[in-house]
Amino acid sequence: MIPPRLFAGVLVAITFSLACGTASAAGYDRSHTGPQIVGDASSALRSIHSAHVAIQGNYQGSASEFDGDIENQNISGTITLGTAGKLRMMVVAGKFYLYGPDLIAFSHVTDSSISAKVGEKWIVMPDGLIADQKSLEAFGDFSGMADCIKSGVGYTKKGTSTISGRSVVEVQDAAGSQVFVQISAPHYPIRFVVDTSECSAGGQSLGGTFDLTRIGDHFGIAPPANSTDLASVGLSAGA
Repeated sequence: MIPPRLFAGVLVAITFSLACGTASAAGYDRSHTGPQIVGDASSALRSIHSAHVAIQGNYQGSASEFDGDIENQNISGTITLGTAGKLRMMVVAGKFYLYGPDLIAFSHVTDSSISAKVGEKWIVMPDGLIADQKSLEAFGDFSGMADCIKSGVGYTKKGTSTISGRSVVEVQDAAGSQVFVQISAPHYPIRFVVDTSECSAGGQSLGGTFDLTRIGDHFGIAPPANSTDLASVGLSAGA
């Protein structure tokens, strides 16, 4: 029996950035207002097609992490929900996969015959078990986080700093959510710190710290070669 909370929890993750500008790196943070900088970042998020993303956040009061690659709405990475363990997952061409051995461990399956059938296979999850497919799609194409950033009010500049060797300007809204935008063009959002009260997509409230690297890289995410479905290995979904 697969815990239903798994399928809601796996949607906790995903978001990114891209932008362009003509101001010089030396003057961008001084010549642009907070709302202008956020506008650049929001537009950038809508145009990006790939990035590596690391998320530290929470879902329904539990700590969660996502670490993985996203390219053209395909996803390959890991999700960690509290102390329940790490799950390797993929979304390719709209199909959702979990790595079989991770799913067995997460679900506390003790039947050795099922473990033997699973082996090293990836499990294709039925569409109906994913808590909110629209939420996953929204964040897979980077539009959901762009909406979150754009919806903030009262953005002001809070100074400059360095993240992963990149000079960034920090802007913060009235609720305390932050966006760290690369000063040199293109003005990628490098980090977000988003409050759950401001950010939702597809009915899913999200919050946490999002770090973006390898923006625009090609990851070559493809369906796993060795996959099967729940019924073929003797598993079923709990209601």
